[in-house]
Amino acid sequence: MAHDIWEGNMIYTGEMPWHKSGVRLDAGMTGIEVKENLNTSEVVLRDVYVYGMNGEVLRDSSHKATMRKKDNTILGIVGTDYTPVQDDAIIDMMDALRNAGLAEWETAGLLRDASRFFCMMSIPDGMLKLKTPNGKTDLVCQYLAVSHGHDGTMKLQFTPTNVRVVCQNTVSMARAEAKRNGVSFTIKHTQNADARIKAAIEAYKETIQFNQFFAGKAQAMIDAPFSAKDTEKLLASLFPVPKGKEDDIPAGVLKSRYEVSRLVVEGKSHQELGLVGTQWGVYQAVCEYFDWGRQTRGDKDKTEVEVKNKLWEGSQFVPLITAKKLEALTLIEQIAA
Repeated sequence: MAHDIWEGNMIYTGEMPWHKSGVRLDAGMTGIEVKENLNTSEVVLRDVYVYGMNGEVLRDSSHKATMRKKDNTILGIVGTDYTPVQDDAIIDMMDALRNAGLAEWETAGLLRDASRFFCMMSIPDGMLKLKTPNGKTDLVCQYLAVSHGHDGTMKLQFTPTNVRVVCQNTVSMARAEAKRNGVSFTIKHTQNADARIKAAIEAYKETIQFNQFFAGKAQAMIDAPFSAKDTEKLLASLFPVPKGKEDDIPAGVLKSRYEVSRLVVEGKSHQELGLVGTQWGVYQAVCEYFDWGRQTRGDKDKTEVEVKNKLWEGSQFVPLITAKKLEALTLIEQIAA
């Protein structure tokens, strides 16, 4: 199934994910258990051949193919300076943080015919407690996310991120702010294992430091009002009308604006926590829309689970989606100012 966890290759702790795919392991799982429950394989390089002008078969000296050694599955085409980073090596790297008592396994999995690997490590005592306008508490977990691809499209990346416990909605503010503040690490596949381990440790340290910054940022947005008129300005900029269509606004633009406006009031836990009419509530509505509410091409022929898989992968790995969330954050700051 397109845009899905590859053949159920996912492990998690706690509650079963919405896609109902993967294996649940007990809290405190080890890297050995992660490997035992994921169908990882060594990735090797193979020569690429092309047809010449006269139909002869020639070796392409500028490219290599990446292949899963276990089942000979071709994953992608890369340059000759590409050195595969093995999934098991990343698991060992992150398990070193667990052995040191610095992190715990939360999720790990394979995507797109095993051409991509991701995992998320929870930070002990990393729960942020944000006070909402009605005196309740909005809980935000802190994680260190790791992702990379064997198809030449993704570098090995370490990123601080967070999940709102009350709604299990991935929030991009930490990721966007991390990138904007230089707290997101990408590592070329040509670097050695020692460099990767050092980068993982550095990413962990930066994640801890970033927690305080993020908590202050989020709390300030919770405490700051954002009116209906402000929201209207935000949506006009976030979903602009194409030039020449001012008198006949496209239905897609209107639908996107309406859906975010609805989520501002009806979003997950917004009324319960008193987030309606705050900068944080508006930003959460935007994130919820891009993660779960937006329409994508070809959805009519897909099942509900397939659509959710597509939206989930887009919100995690498609730069355009993260860019739109960051744009919304910037616009909220500008309008409020």
